[in-house]
Amino acid sequence: MKHGWKRFSRLASALIVAALMTIVAAPRGYTKIFAAEPNAQDARTQKPKDEAPKVNELSVAGLRPGNDSLARARKRYGGMRQIPSDDKSVLIWENSCAHETLRVEADDSGVIQFVTAQAVATQGGEHPGKCSEKSATSVRSTLWRTGHGLAIGDDKARVVQIYGQPGSDGPSTGEHREGELMYYAFDWAGSDVPQVLEVYCDRATSRVVEITLSAPSL
Repeated sequence: MKHGWKRFSRLASALIVAALMTIVAAPRGYTKIFAAEPNAQDARTQKPKDEAPKVNELSVAGLRPGNDSLARARKRYGGMRQIPSDDKSVLIWENSCAHETLRVEADDSGVIQFVTAQAVATQGGEHPGKCSEKSATSVRSTLWRTGHGLAIGDDKARVVQIYGQPGSDGPSTGEHREGELMYYAFDWAGSDVPQVLEVYCDRATSRVVEITLSAPSL
C-alpha cells in the first residue's frame, strides 16, 4: 500500500471516530448536523440583512377589516368624541389632542370594510380643548397604529422599513396637502385577510398623514 494512501486511511479513520464520539456525546434524541460553510457564490445570493421582510397588515387602530363589526368599533371607542355622519355604515371619531380622526366604514351586514386613520389640518398649532403637549404626545404614541406599529406622523422611511417597497407609488393630492401615495396589495397573503394598505405621506415633511386598510373586494 502506498504511503499516501496509508496517510489518507489514518485521517479518514480519525474523522469517523471523531464523528461517532460527537453523536454519542449528544443528548438523547438529538443529532448534530454539520453544514458546510457557504461559498462566495452563496454569500452573493443571500438577502441583505437590512432588507425589510415581506409582511402584510391585518389591523389599524385594533380593528380588522373583513372580520370586526361596527359594534366592536363602538365598544372600543365609545368613550371618544364622535363626529356625526349621515351614513349609518360610517363611524368617525376624533382624537383632538393628537389632531387625528379615525373613520370606519362597513358593509350592509355591519362588517368593517375600511379603516382610515388621518391627520387633521390645524390652524395656529394649538391643541383644541385642554390638551397639553405632553398628553398629546402620549396619546399619539398609543392610539390608532397599524398592527405592525406604523402611526400618523411617522417618517416615510419607516413605512418602507416595515412593509418594504410599495407595489406602486406616486404623487397624490389630499385635503389641503400635496404628497405621495404608497400602495401595498396583499393578495399573496390569501383572500381571508385585508387586501390593500394605502399610506399617504406629506411631500413637504415626508411624514405619514393618512393610513387606510381595506378588506377583500366583495
